[in-house]
Amino acid sequence: MNAFTVGTIIARTKAGVAEHVGVVTAPNLVLHNTPTRGEHESSLAEFAAGSPVTIKGRVRDMISFMHRVWRKRQNLRPYDLVSNNCEHTISALTDEQPSSPQLQAWGFVFLVIIGIVTLTRVGTK
Repeated sequence: MNAFTVGTIIARTKAGVAEHVGVVTAPNLVLHNTPTRGEHESSLAEFAAGSPVTIKGRVRDMISFMHRVWRKRQNLRPYDLVSNNCEHTISALTDEQPSSPQLQAWGFVFLVIIGIVTLTRVGTK
């Protein structure tokens, strides 16, 4: 039996440092969001892009999920790293709270580095 049933949230590595996420919307069909194509559905093989695919979770409320997928199919949006990346798309489809934990983590790391650089410069003056 295929573990990737409708409502399965899946992921693969992207550029070795991040995850690309999608959600299964039909047998062998994944809705995801990429810089080149924006929000779209593709085959599982296209989503995987030659990388192993892991299960991140499953949708809890299938009826609400399928309604959101239907609405999303009517209004596919372009990719935007800050406001509409793959995590935003999938979180909006699965729990209606668009968010990007990876983007938040990278933002935090960036702020820490800026803080260290600033403190280092202040300490040398």
